[in-house]
Amino acid sequence: RAPGSRRIAMGFPLADVLTSDALVEEFQCKICTELVEYTQCAHTRCGHVFCQSCLSEWMARAGTDAEAHAEAAMNGTNPLIGTRCPTCNAGIERNTVHDLKLASPLAWRLLGRVQVRCPTHGSTKCAWRGDLSEVSSHLTDSRSHGTRAAMMDDEVGAEKGAKLPRTASMEADAATRTGARNAEALKEQGNAKFQARAFKEAIQLYSKAVSVAEQSLGLTHPSVAAYYGNRAAAWLHVGALKECVEDCRKALAIDQTHKKAHLRLVKALCLSSDVAGAGWGGGAPGRRPR
Repeated sequence: RAPGSRRIAMGFPLADVLTSDALVEEFQCKICTELVEYTQCAHTRCGHVFCQSCLSEWMARAGTDAEAHAEAAMNGTNPLIGTRCPTCNAGIERNTVHDLKLASPLAWRLLGRVQVRCPTHGSTKCAWRGDLSEVSSHLTDSRSHGTRAAMMDDEVGAEKGAKLPRTASMEADAATRTGARNAEALKEQGNAKFQARAFKEAIQLYSKAVSVAEQSLGLTHPSVAAYYGNRAAAWLHVGALKECVEDCRKALAIDQTHKKAHLRLVKALCLSSDVAGAGWGGGAPGRRPR
């Protein structure tokens, strides 16, 4: 599960899809009911597509379901092989599920060209629109994402459409609020990628959240520690132990009570065979917790 998050849908929100329903329906994951993940799209031998993480969880649940095991025992079959496609109920096996990009390059290109709007527009008012394949690069590009978010504060102090003079402090407060909203929106997108096990993309989004938060909230704001902690979790999943340790220590340098950062730091140090460092949790460089 995404670090510090509730259970969330894994695909791209249908509410942010602009392309006509006829085409989008072909690329809707019937498990999470959203548009399938562009970089993590599974294709079954019966010709249906799902978010890879959605289908993996579906198959895992099918393999542990009591009724499935009971039926398999009666029939003398493997319950995992008895997994059914959520769309057409055809039998599917793990070795017959492939990446859409490899199984059907044309379909994958069509998916990438589905028109969408920025998934953070609800909180940031970002006006970007473009191909699904460009969403990740847009979210991490300051030139196209976030700059229009300041529109949210253009009417600070306005009543009934009339603008009031804005002071320097009002401008600074507006910029801080905008940056905080943008950083949080990027974190949520990172959580969605983490949930979909697209860890490299999650790392990019958490990195952008850190950058935006540091610029708008300051280097020692608690949110910055949280974003470092989230990125550390993603580093851990891709086996980047050194980077995980660094991010955990950065989080703890800001907030020594960050429990998950302590736990991830200990795990990363143990996996790195740094038992001495793991013995006291690592903490911020040069400091041992009392």
